[in-house]
Amino acid sequence: MSHLNPSTPTIRKSALTFMVVGLSVLSAATLAGQGPFAPASGPLDLILQKLDALQAAVASLAPGPEPSEVTLRTSPVSVRLEVDTFVDCNVANVSASTIGVKITQLDQAGAVVTTQTVSVAAGRAVSSGHNADQGMRRCEFTFTGFVDDVRANMTARDNQIENPLVPPSAVFEAR
Repeated sequence: MSHLNPSTPTIRKSALTFMVVGLSVLSAATLAGQGPFAPASGPLDLILQKLDALQAAVASLAPGPEPSEVTLRTSPVSVRLEVDTFVDCNVANVSASTIGVKITQLDQAGAVVTTQTVSVAAGRAVSSGHNADQGMRRCEFTFTGFVDDVRANMTARDNQIENPLVPPSAVFEAR
C-alpha cells in the first residue's frame, strides 16, 4: 500500500491559489504604474527615459556608411561594321547632390576608346558617345558616392533607321 499524505492535494491547491493571487497583484501593480493614473515621473518612466537616452547615445557612436569610389559597368556588346552604329554611355544622377562621373567607353581588349569626366547635377542625365568601329564595346562609370546614387546604361543604335531588320536601339544596364 502506498503511504500518501492526505494533505498533499490541499497543499497543491493552496500553492496554486497563492501563485494566481500573487500574479494578479503584480499585474495590477504593473498596470497601475503604467496606466492613465500613473504618476508622470514614476520609477518606470525614469527607467524608460534612461534606456531611450542610452539607445540614442549608442546609435550616435555607430558610424554611418561613408561614400567611396564606385564603378558601374555594362556588359560588352558586339558592334558590326556593316551597320552604322552609334554607342552612347548614359548616366543619370538620382541623388540629392551634384556628382562628378568619369564615363569611359572600352573595346574588347579593355583599351579606352573614349573617356570624359562630367559633373551631373541632381536629377539630371548626361550622355557620352560616338560612332563605333567593329568589335566589342562596353561602358564604365566611376564616381565617389554610393552605388544607388546613379543609374547608368549603354545604348547602341543604328544610324540607318530605314533598315527594317535592325532595331533602332538597344539598352544595356550597368551594374
